[in-house]
Amino acid sequence: MASRPPGATVFDDFEDFTVWNPGTDQGTRAIDDLEGVGWAGRDTLLAFSPERQRLEYYDSVTGTLVEGDLPPTADHAWPSGDGRRLYVGFASGEVWTVDTASRRQVGPTIRAGGLPASVSATLNGAQVVVTAYEPDGPVTSVYDGVTGRELRQGMRGTTLSSVSAEGTLVGVIGGQITRYDFDTLAPVATFAAARGEVNSRQFSRDGAVVLATSNDQTVSLYDVASGTRLGDPIPTAAPFIVPGFLHPGGQSIAITSREGVAIWDLQPSHLLDAACRIAGRNLTRTEWTTYLGHLGPYRNTC
Repeated sequence: MASRPPGATVFDDFEDFTVWNPGTDQGTRAIDDLEGVGWAGRDTLLAFSPERQRLEYYDSVTGTLVEGDLPPTADHAWPSGDGRRLYVGFASGEVWTVDTASRRQVGPTIRAGGLPASVSATLNGAQVVVTAYEPDGPVTSVYDGVTGRELRQGMRGTTLSSVSAEGTLVGVIGGQITRYDFDTLAPVATFAAARGEVNSRQFSRDGAVVLATSNDQTVSLYDVASGTRLGDPIPTAAPFIVPGFLHPGGQSIAITSREGVAIWDLQPSHLLDAACRIAGRNLTRTEWTTYLGHLGPYRNTC
């Protein structure tokens, strides 16, 4: 967690970073005199030290500096879904793969055609998807995670991309999210558009749902298979930043609010219980036919 000073107008203008435990609703570690703090593995943070002018790793529990650092020319870093790798992009188009346990570069250096805007990977980093801003615009390519060789290219104009561990690929243009065939990079389906430009896409660990956050300060959750938005967009209070984060298990969302961070419960059984408490009755047969008829014959819902 971090606070933004009054009058801030840029996305990365934060202060007073704190590691927070949402289970106990308590801060576990205050982080002073660092900038751009983010996760670089399960128990490790990556931050820029203004004093030493370099990116460094810190233990998230003790706050102490740990071995390993990155060049100050590193532009951005994206942790893998399982937290075992960190993909580090440079303005030159290079993308490093860093092992988060040893904090050392492993594997090949991927060479994209411009500044990387998003990097994600399939299970165990087998294939890496990079969207990079080349002179003629953004291009999304798929690379071999072992050799660094470019395997396929074809998604032009997509400004951001994300791939799930199992190879479900989505790309963003403005507020529109499109699912692509991972083998051909051909568009397959589109999701209901967000009102504002999408600024992050986050898959659940099993790839069943994807969270999209947008610059209109809303958060939307989608069923990947059908492209259906699950519920209405959730309003937040998060100007200039990513307003929400999906738990890897897909069971909750952390939402930025004016009062702090709110945890939204997504467990299906809990949602069903809540809906029944609010409605106080079962669905009618007409409602079942309209909304759930494709699932099978009518039955009591509560």
